[in-house]
Amino acid sequence: MGGIIALDVSMSKSYVVAYLGKTLIVEKEIKHTKAGFLELQDIVNAFQEAPKIIFEATGVYSKPVERFCELNSLDYHLLNPLEVKMRTSKLRRNKTDKTDAHQMAKAYLGVETKKPPKIERAYVDLKILARMYFEIDFDMNIKRSYLHTALQETFPEIANVQTKMTSILALELVDRFPHPDYVLQLSEIELKNYILRVCPNIGSKRADEKALTLISKAENSYPSCSVDSYLVEKVRYYNLKLKKIVLEKKKILKKLIEKASLLPDFKLIVSIPGIGEKTAALMVAEMGNIHRFKTNKQLNAFVGIDIQRYQSGKYLAKEHINKRGNKQLRKILFYSIENMLRCQKFYRSHIVDYYYYLRRKEGCPKMHKVAVIACINKLLKCIHSMVINGTLYKY
Repeated sequence: MGGIIALDVSMSKSYVVAYLGKTLIVEKEIKHTKAGFLELQDIVNAFQEAPKIIFEATGVYSKPVERFCELNSLDYHLLNPLEVKMRTSKLRRNKTDKTDAHQMAKAYLGVETKKPPKIERAYVDLKILARMYFEIDFDMNIKRSYLHTALQETFPEIANVQTKMTSILALELVDRFPHPDYVLQLSEIELKNYILRVCPNIGSKRADEKALTLISKAENSYPSCSVDSYLVEKVRYYNLKLKKIVLEKKKILKKLIEKASLLPDFKLIVSIPGIGEKTAALMVAEMGNIHRFKTNKQLNAFVGIDIQRYQSGKYLAKEHINKRGNKQLRKILFYSIENMLRCQKFYRSHIVDYYYYLRRKEGCPKMHKVAVIACINKLLKCIHSMVINGTLYKY
């Protein structure tokens, strides 16, 4: 008679129920602390044979339970929340931590469940770095928005001196000249020398052009505040924050590429035209070990571009992608196709060829986004085949 322990995991605690066959042995709440996990160990030790431990994957909250099971070599099964919902749903709705734990234990008693494959440490580290990169990028966009708003009152024209506001020169110029009066205090030669000092790679001619542009912008600017306004201090504050974030983002990206380049998947993916080191590293981090996907359709479902169909009687809904998979990976793949289309004049790619085949298809030409999703499907097929067979891209 097999034993089962079900945990309904929530923040910093879990509700535990233990069954031997259909007999309830233990039900209690434990904290996610050392003392709490010692209590869980006592429940496990109460069984003569090692019980099956089941719990839902609830993001960061289920990680301590997962680590406890791994360190103690326990037979644990991390369950998909959607599958659990389908197995435990009833006509009468009664949802509490206690009832959820009991329903889960009864639903999976005697049911074979697949253990999730163990993820290699290299892929775990890559995923952490990739998520850090996305979070820093999100934070950078917020700070850039704040800086842009503040600059509209002090010196809006300076934003047009450099195309990219997060470049080293743009950040240094805003820090030194948050108000046009600071520019007009210096001569053209002094401005040129300052630009060459903060950005030596720019070249003398280019620095001279930037200095003249800056003077022209400052002379024509009519800010809504004086040079001694606290708004100038606000601009410098957000500019300093943005500068730190930009440097941290570059550092994380460098680590990410260095770690990803040690894996064979990276070398194969980066051989695809239009995919650079940054994109390849982010793809490897989000996909993980591609060998765990037996077919490219499984990889499609993981990304969330598999087709969702709905038909009832005479009604047939329009087909859409599921969007139940990895949204960060979908975003990376979408922009990868966009980049391939932008850079198509530099190389030949069957992905780009397929895009134009769909766009120019006689009778039913596809819209841009539909064609891009179809190209993502083709790209995933290509990546899956390349990694499984260990071959580089060949047109």
